[in-house]
Amino acid sequence: MKFNFFLFLYLLFTSIIFAQNFYLGPNGVTCMCPGAEFGESGDPGNGIIFTKRFANDITVQNAATTCTSGISGIVPNWFTGDTTFNEDISSWDVSNFENMTNFLSGCTSFNQNLGNWQFQYWILMLGLVDKTGGSGEKDDAGINRPVL
Repeated sequence: MKFNFFLFLYLLFTSIIFAQNFYLGPNGVTCMCPGAEFGESGDPGNGIIFTKRFANDITVQNAATTCTSGISGIVPNWFTGDTTFNEDISSWDVSNFENMTNFLSGCTSFNQNLGNWQFQYWILMLGLVDKTGGSGEKDDAGINRPVL
């Protein structure tokens, strides 16, 4: 019994130490990792292991488990034209993104809710969700758009 108690304390202590660089933002969804090194991984408290990556290291395969804290400026067109892209990127920290022009343009399968994204700046978003699969309400042209 004493061994189990010490094992519990050890696991609790190590999880607190190793998870401190990853945490959920105030909305309970956004993965924040401003103190983490690029390449470092951790659980922000939702049971998912995220990795902080450089912008050029983000791919379709790792997008859903990428912590984007620290990425700023012009966002590459990671998924533009990828008709199969439909990963859940709602946990992304987009607070320092400045230009997301055509970011998801042509991602006709994309149907994720991005309503928890919190922007710090007014950013250029021309064509951000142009020609996506959409999950939001219909626009004036009757086209479904993802929820932003």
